[in-house]
Amino acid sequence: MRRTEWLQEIRITRFEEAFFGWTESRLTQEEAARVLGVCTRTFRRWSDWYEEEGLEGLRDKRLPQASKQGRRWMRSWRSIHNRTDYVLQNRIVLFAINKKNY
Repeated sequence: MRRTEWLQEIRITRFEEAFFGWTESRLTQEEAARVLGVCTRTFRRWSDWYEEEGLEGLRDKRLPQASKQGRRWMRSWRSIHNRTDYVLQNRIVLFAINKKNY
């Protein structure tokens, strides 16, 4: 399990404890949000997702996706690689032309 997935599981577990404390009137929304380290608006948003979709509503949908940083790096590498090929091809052509002239 990757670190991000592990942290997500901890966040979900802590949310469930705070959510049940709030639904059983042991905590206010403000106290539950403070326990989680988020604002009350985020706690309400998470509560809505939890009530609508259960635990899946709390999971970060971005985790299974490929990193944009990695895709950006790959595009840069291809661009440099293609440019290098182009420059190299031009140098070979110029070398061949110059060699014919001698």
